[in-house]
Amino acid sequence: MLANSLTLPRLHLRILQFLLLLALGGCGYSLRSADAITGGLETLRLVMTDPNSALAQELIAVLPDIEIISENLQLDSKQNLSLLTIEPEQLNRRPVTVNARARAAQYELSLATVITLSRGQTLLLDSVQISVQSEYFEEIENLSGTQDEVALLTQEMRRNLVQQIIRRVAAAQP
Repeated sequence: MLANSLTLPRLHLRILQFLLLLALGGCGYSLRSADAITGGLETLRLVMTDPNSALAQELIAVLPDIEIISENLQLDSKQNLSLLTIEPEQLNRRPVTVNARARAAQYELSLATVITLSRGQTLLLDSVQISVQSEYFEEIENLSGTQDEVALLTQEMRRNLVQQIIRRVAAAQP
């Protein structure tokens, strides 16, 4: 008898959780993702010196409708096309702390690029620098692990850089 009385409140709790999930899904709530960020963004023409770079590939993954061109074309002033120019990314590493042996123990990684956005003859963003930073500890005993960590951090920083670019471009468009 006691076991039945304990399972009834649990059943009520499960039903309440299920109803809350249905209500949450019904109101249009969803987790923030790239779709939410790129929803109002129109098709862009992207000018990059290296269209096969990791940054370009990340942009293509997030914005599948993007058209990449490798040189700055003279666009007809009557066309109302958005042209996004992205300079090559710069990855810098600098020591932040040193250990007892006077060797760098912690490094700061910085990934930056400069973007310019124009529509026709109108300049919407003029040479805006966008950057992200991250820190990591270098382990002398495990250099291959540290190199893997740096590669993962750089990939994550590139994703963050792309999200910042998209937000900046979406905010600059009229």
